[in-house]
Amino acid sequence: MTEMRFLQNGEAAKRLKVMGLSDDIVLCSYKGGQKRRFGKSELFMLQDAEKAYPYVVYHTIYTMKTELSDLIEGKYEYAMLYVSDEKTKWDAELENLKNCRCSAIICDEKGAMRVEDICIAKAKKGGYIRAEIIEDEESEDEDPED
Repeated sequence: MTEMRFLQNGEAAKRLKVMGLSDDIVLCSYKGGQKRRFGKSELFMLQDAEKAYPYVVYHTIYTMKTELSDLIEGKYEYAMLYVSDEKTKWDAELENLKNCRCSAIICDEKGAMRVEDICIAKAKKGGYIRAEIIEDEESEDEDPED
């Protein structure tokens, strides 16, 4: 294990603690935030992600796609939260995590991967779910000139 990988693992444990999750097993928030251990296919996906990117994945969130055609076909995505390889950004990444924002490797059912900024929320079942940002919109009744 390289020195950077060792430091990333320590940072991952810190982030799991901030999230209120155990750092002794790889967890996946599955279907509505229920916590469970990874299965074999998920471990292969995790290995592929860590080969493709110089990051350490510390938590994964399973999400069914919500478009009707995608639901019928059973399409899904995994959002793999990670520690970057840029140590100078770790403090900012941790602050973002405390505000329920983080970067994730998104992997779909076909194995395609991309990096994306996401929002997360704690689920009632103990794990995490992906959340959407609801931005404040100015009321159409308000006249900015008044």
